[in-house]
Amino acid sequence: MLAKHLSLFKMKAEHTERPVVSLGAVVIKNDCAFIVKRGTNPGKGIWSVPGGKVELGETLQQAVAREALRKPES
Repeated sequence: MLAKHLSLFKMKAEHTERPVVSLGAVVIKNDCAFIVKRGTNPGKGIWSVPGGKVELGETLQQAVAREALRKPES
């Protein structure tokens, strides 16, 4: 069912003047994947893996830890 729901979500590509590094955290525990309901656009209300933009000076490991532990927006 999740795959069907995600296939219905079509994000409009937004192009910026400079590339932005972003990531998604796939968290699996006891054969279960952790997903969150997006609280902001694009895709508000859609289920997704936690993720977001990498901040200036932040390593990918720091960014993925921050995004995976962040409280979901409502």
